[in-house]
Amino acid sequence: SCTAALVALISGNHNDGPHALTIEVVDLDSASDITYDISGASKTHCHEIILTVADFTTLKGGGSVTKFTCNGGDHEITLSCGTPPEPGVPECGKNDTNGACG
Repeated sequence: SCTAALVALISGNHNDGPHALTIEVVDLDSASDITYDISGASKTHCHEIILTVADFTTLKGGGSVTKFTCNGGDHEITLSCGTPPEPGVPECGKNDTNGACG
């Protein structure tokens, strides 16, 4: 069980204003999907990912979750209650619902 916030690893991140995502432990008990803005310090563009109730269940159970943002400057985001696996190249085009903000 997670006892601290989860910090995402993000592939292809930018040195000048990197994207960032922290999931608070309380979110893991959400009864609905949550959309997160991973813009972080980036002021030039925005990405969002959606974590589903099933994703939260996976994380609470000790599993890993991988999400993609596929709206230019593509990124793969990995989350885990422990140390997340290293993110890879996003597999964009596979029914991806994550992407640009707004």
